Amino acid sequence: MIIVKKVIIRPWLKYFAFTSLLLYLLVLSGSLVSDLLRSNVTTAEVFINQALNTPNTLIRILPLACLLCSLVTLNGLIQSNELTAIFSLGFSREKVLYNILYVTAIVSFSHFLISSYLKPFSLRAKNKIIPNLDKKFSSLKKQGLITSKISNGKMWFKSNEYFFSYSTFNDRVNEISNTTIYHHTNDFKLKSLYLSPKTKSNSENKWESDSLTTVSNLNTNESNSVTNKKKSSLNILREGPKDFGQIEQDITTLNFIELLQYIKKLNHAGVSSIKYEVIILKIISGASSCILFTLLGTIILFSPNKRSFSLGKIIGICLSFTLCYWLVEGYLIELAITEKINTYIGVFGFQIFLSLSLLFYYQRNRSLR
Repeated sequence: MIIVKKVIIRPWLKYFAFTSLLLYLLVLSGSLVSDLLRSNVTTAEVFINQALNTPNTLIRILPLACLLCSLVTLNGLIQSNELTAIFSLGFSREKVLYNILYVTAIVSFSHFLISSYLKPFSLRAKNKIIPNLDKKFSSLKKQGLITSKISNGKMWFKSNEYFFSYSTFNDRVNEISNTTIYHHTNDFKLKSLYLSPKTKSNSENKWESDSLTTVSNLNTNESNSVTNKKKSSLNILREGPKDFGQIEQDITTLNFIELLQYIKKLNHAGVSSIKYEVIILKIISGASSCILFTLLGTIILFSPNKRSFSLGKIIGICLSFTLCYWLVEGYLIELAITEKINTYIGVFGFQIFLSLSLLFYYQRNRSLR
């Protein structure tokens, strides 16, 4: 039985490596030509960008490679009558399918690791190596967190009990400039106001202001109280230097765990986190699509006629299905982000439909001999 497993798994791995490399080179050549035509980037920056963009490319091509290599592997076994010989040894269709799925599970897990950790790491590296990255490569759009930079150049952030804005954050000395904190009541009435030109974090991770102006009693009938202090602690500001680093960071540079923690903060602050939950779910969806595409490729195991296909027909079927899959999935995800449909339906809707269709087909033809 070990020999039989090798007959199934070895060709699958060989075709998987070949198709992955071929698809990567096709995507790479197209991207290189497009980027080299840009007038605002150097040749070195183009090659660095493409090298660091490899994780993102792999995320797109791995599911398609699983579909292609599954079809080509089983098609080759049918043409050489090896599949018939395998069945004659008592090896069922389910066992053939399970052996392929074992290998695919490794690919799926690798896809998850690339999406969760390697891709954010490469994006952080690109932001450090290539200055003004998002301006030079227009396809790389930052997805901000719950901050927005308005015309006066300030960043705004919402916490549980207050809103605050600031101009810049210096991560080398942990200093924020032009900080304004709007402290409100539970019914969002302005309670007090804090203004600080420069605020710095001390050794105990507490914020200290060089010159703090406090305006209080804004929600009462009493006259407003204005105080000015030098070298005063700004205890109301609970976010630490690490939080400010995340605020100014592109959301796509956060790894899986960091993104989960940030979503938890958003929910705790009462801010909608659907857009970022979709990013998390897309990571899981991408990993599961490797298994789903493999199942689709093994459908010929349960085909009534089990005839082989030409290579051109296989490639045509794969590309047509993948294009349709990306279009439908992208449309549903946009609907989920805009909260027009449920988040899980938007991300997993087409996968659920395809899974049920495959399950029905397998159940209908599992008794074939």
